[in-house]
Amino acid sequence: MNIAAIDETVPTTPQVSIRLERKHPLAIRWMHWINFPVLFTMIWSGLLIYWNDSDNAYQHPHRVYRVGIGKLTLFRFFPDWFYKVLHVPYHVTEGLGYHFFFMWVFALNGIAWVLYTWISGEWRLLLPQRRSLVDAIQVTLVDLHLRKGLPPQTKYNGAQRIAYTSCIMMGALMLLTGFAIYKPTQAH
Repeated sequence: MNIAAIDETVPTTPQVSIRLERKHPLAIRWMHWINFPVLFTMIWSGLLIYWNDSDNAYQHPHRVYRVGIGKLTLFRFFPDWFYKVLHVPYHVTEGLGYHFFFMWVFALNGIAWVLYTWISGEWRLLLPQRRSLVDAIQVTLVDLHLRKGLPPQTKYNGAQRIAYTSCIMMGALMLLTGFAIYKPTQAH
C-alpha cells in the first residue's frame, strides 16, 4: 500500500482562523465599563436614601412612595421585606456619602467620554440620522424574528445611535437634577 495514496484520500480539515476586530477604541471601552460599578453603587446608595422617605422619622416609614387611593395602598415602593433583605434601614447618611462620591466619578467619566468623542470625531458616528428611527424599527423587527434582513449596517445601526444619544441626554439630565438637589444646600 502506498502512503502517498492514503494521504490523498484523507480529507484535510480547513484551517480556521479567528480574528477579533476591535469595534470600539480602548478609551470608549474603559469609560463604558467604569460606569457599570459606578451606576450599580449609585442605585444601591439611592435605595439607602430612598428608604428614609417618612415625613415623621421612623414612625411611618415607606409610606410616601406608594400607589393608592386615600388610605388604601395598592402597591408600595418597595415593600418592607425588600429593605430588610438588603439591610437598608437607617443608613441614609451612608447612602448620601456613597451617592455624592460616585456622583462625581460618574460626572467626571461622562465629561471624559464627551471630550474624547468630540476630539476623536466619534460623535459623528453616534448622532442619529434621518433614517435612524426607521432603521431602529427594522432592527427591532429582525431581533423579534418578525422580519428578515437587517438594514444597511455601519459602525452603529439606527437603534444604537438613538440609544447612545438618549443615554447621553439622560446622563446629563441625571447630573443636572442631582446637582439641582445637592448644590442649593451647599451653596450658602
